[in-house]
Amino acid sequence: MKYHTQRYQIMEQCIECGDYTYNKLFGRRAEIIKYSGNAETLRIPSELDGIKLIRIDDSAFFRCISLKSVEIPDSVTDIGDGAFQECTNLTSVVLSKSLTGIDENVFYGCIRLTDIDIPDSVKRIGEWAFYGCESLTSVRIPEGVTDIGEFAFSGCSSLKSVTFPGSLKSIGDNAFYGCSSLTEVTIPEGVTSIGQEAFFWCSGLITLKLPGSVTYIGDDAFTNCAEGLVLTAPEDSYAAEYFRENELDYVISAPGQDPSSAPLTSSQEGGDNAFRDMPSGDYTLRVFSDGTADIIRYSGKADALEIPSVLDGNTVKSIAGGAFSGCRLASVTLPDSVTRIGDDAFYNCEKLISVTIPKGVKDIGDSAFSCSGLTSVMLPEGLTSMDNEAFSCCERLISVTFRGGVASISKKAFLFCEKLTSVTLPDGLKDIGEMAFFGCECLSALTIPGSVTSIGEYAFGNCADDLTLTVQKDSYAERYCRENDLKYRYQDE
Repeated sequence: MKYHTQRYQIMEQCIECGDYTYNKLFGRRAEIIKYSGNAETLRIPSELDGIKLIRIDDSAFFRCISLKSVEIPDSVTDIGDGAFQECTNLTSVVLSKSLTGIDENVFYGCIRLTDIDIPDSVKRIGEWAFYGCESLTSVRIPEGVTDIGEFAFSGCSSLKSVTFPGSLKSIGDNAFYGCSSLTEVTIPEGVTSIGQEAFFWCSGLITLKLPGSVTYIGDDAFTNCAEGLVLTAPEDSYAAEYFRENELDYVISAPGQDPSSAPLTSSQEGGDNAFRDMPSGDYTLRVFSDGTADIIRYSGKADALEIPSVLDGNTVKSIAGGAFSGCRLASVTLPDSVTRIGDDAFYNCEKLISVTIPKGVKDIGDSAFSCSGLTSVMLPEGLTSMDNEAFSCCERLISVTFRGGVASISKKAFLFCEKLTSVTLPDGLKDIGEMAFFGCECLSALTIPGSVTSIGEYAFGNCADDLTLTVQKDSYAERYCRENDLKYRYQDE
């Protein structure tokens, strides 16, 4: 008897029913774990073999590129992480009226999804839930939702209208990053926290209304919004003080005051963290007052690129989020001056087969190389942090070598790297995250260092049938193998 999570007790696994594969759960209930059909229009049944369907499991419809519209029955209360991720032709979804939440990555990368009616039963919207849904035009978030997860609507570049509920308490980091079509946002009374870069690069945002309840606004929450951004906020509120302290260009007015009559109160120029964006050949830079710069966009068409360490007299320190996303590069060499590779920096670079990461890089962000064409990766000794899904869905990736440094392999780091056969993990590694190597179908052998003290759920799920882990005797990894019925051998055998 196995458990999917603490909520779902699995009685029988991997039952076939037409185009569906499902698990039978306790209490004659079912969850879909895989859809193998090629329908364009799909109405998911409320029962499978006479068993009530209550759940769609993680990645069940992942990359079902034939799917254009789907209707989810009202019997379903839960949709797992990435269930419809990268269904790139999906335009229409009818959600269950019993759905309690939209979890992480559920509609990630559904680039043709134009609108969605979120039912009133939904109480949570998870991280990356609608990330990159670039055709989505409007969203009504229902009453009862208290938190909007990180990157939930990031990259929804056609999003023009968002209606927030009165129940809302917090907006996560980067939640609406890059929603360049948003022109007006009204945050309701009761919201206390707005995360860092929550509305970063909302370049059309000209009118912003913030309540007196806000007590925290993260770094760069409203950076690179429209010039002359009009802020309406209670006088002497935290929000007003935040704008003053961060020297942003804005106009502030008290409720009831005509914003056009309010004076300009500050400018972004000056201060230790002052910056300006400027072109430099094929690059767009964010230049800081200390003479350093981030690359925030690349518009060139080179096949092979060696990025210089200095551009227009500024030292390149970081590759910013999404800077090279979707580029047609085949190879790229990063300069020794770079210390960070941001979220989605090389996301969906399908032709990118080679990257040289310098020894100074300490952090690789979420999905930094996800869905790229990389065939091998050498990670530097100085690397200390690698975020979720950093190399997920790299379908041609064969080998990965860690030279040392990193203590944790993050959640879904190598998810669905189907051709991955060789992985060298560093001594000193402590944690292997949930689903870190899930779906690595060719991975048949892996040595786990004795330093590892934590391995997440399904870390090696759906790997090769003959996967054998090499472990130290009496180590945590050995115990993990025993508890999860994984094959293993000792390092000295």
